[in-house]
Amino acid sequence: MVTRFLKKYLQFKQPSFFTTVLLCCLVIPAHAGSVPETAEPATSDTRPLHDFKAIALISLKNIPQLQRSRMEIELQHINEDDSRWSIAPTITLSSTYYFSESDSNISLNVGNNYKPWESYFSIKAQKLITSIVQLHHIQAISNSLYGLAEKLLEIIAYDQIDKEYGRMIRLYAKRFEYVDHRSDSPETIPLELEYERRANELALTEKKGNTVRRDTLVHHLRTHLNIPDSQLIDLNASETFVQILGSKEWDNILDRSRPEQSFRRKIFAVKMELQEKKILLAYAKYLPSFTVGLRSSDILNVSVDEEQDYFFYAGMSLTLWDANKRSRNITRQKKELSKMEFEKKEIKSDDELEWLKALRQLALKKSEYAIVQSAEKLKLLEIKRKQFEYDNGTAMLPALLNEKIALHRHRIRILEKKLELNKAALYLRHLSGRLLGDTVKISFDPKTHEQITTTDQ
Repeated sequence: MVTRFLKKYLQFKQPSFFTTVLLCCLVIPAHAGSVPETAEPATSDTRPLHDFKAIALISLKNIPQLQRSRMEIELQHINEDDSRWSIAPTITLSSTYYFSESDSNISLNVGNNYKPWESYFSIKAQKLITSIVQLHHIQAISNSLYGLAEKLLEIIAYDQIDKEYGRMIRLYAKRFEYVDHRSDSPETIPLELEYERRANELALTEKKGNTVRRDTLVHHLRTHLNIPDSQLIDLNASETFVQILGSKEWDNILDRSRPEQSFRRKIFAVKMELQEKKILLAYAKYLPSFTVGLRSSDILNVSVDEEQDYFFYAGMSLTLWDANKRSRNITRQKKELSKMEFEKKEIKSDDELEWLKALRQLALKKSEYAIVQSAEKLKLLEIKRKQFEYDNGTAMLPALLNEKIALHRHRIRILEKKLELNKAALYLRHLSGRLLGDTVKISFDPKTHEQITTTDQ
């Protein structure tokens, strides 16, 4: 029978048995499986970058913060595996050799203090924690896309402003040329020529300052993307605007209501579900633990014959009194859940206030942009009036050029106000989740981990 078989193969009288057990304890962990490290291949694509989605895809693969959060997801998957395997009982082999008696004792324990319900709750909890980590990762992606889109809007605005400075400089050059040709005239004083020279230098300095700001922003963008200097960033302004701001105008954005749940609320909802699991686990502390095993008889018991037998045993352990620690823990966990209910309302209120503030900011920037656009129409009418006076000989060329220069300076002001309006609209798209949803698709797989693709793939 089973006991005879075990007696034949498990009962040892020589110390070499313990050497074998010791070697097993050293060899088995040495051959334990290890998790292969996953390293993303370096991207060698040096094609020019023309739009927001192409730049975003490269950015999300190279941002250190996102790489760190990806590793956190992988670590959480390992924690899930630990919880999943903890549902199986622990098997322990132990043996004792008594030199004075030249005999040994061996036992095989299965599930010492085994509590399967705790393992079950642990699996559920680890899955919820994985969901929280994934939501944090997606939130980081959303914030990264928002920051990237804001930088691209600024680069496009600086490019447009640079063109206006170029037109202004050409007009300043014409005005300087006009005064220079009249320098021999008694009506022209040397101070006028010096003034025109200084005005031209000022316009060149302003244009250079705009170029420096633009180049600095592009340099930061290259560093952020971790791309070589040889890779060209040549933005298609119209396509980039559509990808960042959407195909609809700002009026349609104003009509959109606040999304039901922000990332903060989604994460907190999972945390509340996790807290409910903690309450159930607190109740589970009242359940007993079990032990099942196989062992030999105690050789120190003189009543036992020399031919030892092996026997199965099963046990149960139930805590009867622990100074009400378990009861207080249940109360504590319930209080935590009640506190989280109030925090949930606070988060909801903060989200709604943030959305209303963003809407008000967009309406304000839209009003400011409309004002400067209306002022542009007046300046165009003033230019037409000066042009008419110049054609009739009642106005000099510098007066006409001054009006045109003032128009281009005002258009720079318009571009600055338009950038502020675009940023306000972008922030609303970011809060609503449309920027993230319209740019990339994110999927998670336990084997392939995270997959990010653009929405047009």
